[in-house]
Amino acid sequence: MEKSDLLDFKSIHRRAPSFPTLEPQILFKYPPGKRLAMRSKDLAAFCFPGGVKTCLLERTPSLSELNELVYGQ
Repeated sequence: MEKSDLLDFKSIHRRAPSFPTLEPQILFKYPPGKRLAMRSKDLAAFCFPGGVKTCLLERTPSLSELNELVYGQ
């Protein structure tokens, strides 16, 4: 085994995991009967042009990161 193979193997394990980017979608609209000025798919792409990026939250006993995400605190 060459030295370069060992270095490549070590660098693979140190990289952060990659997370998928999700397609944006409209879940709710208000008022319900009103038509949108543009297609829902175009509106979602306008609001999130790079898609919806995911990230890993650390689970703590108080769930502080989750509460910050949900309640904006």
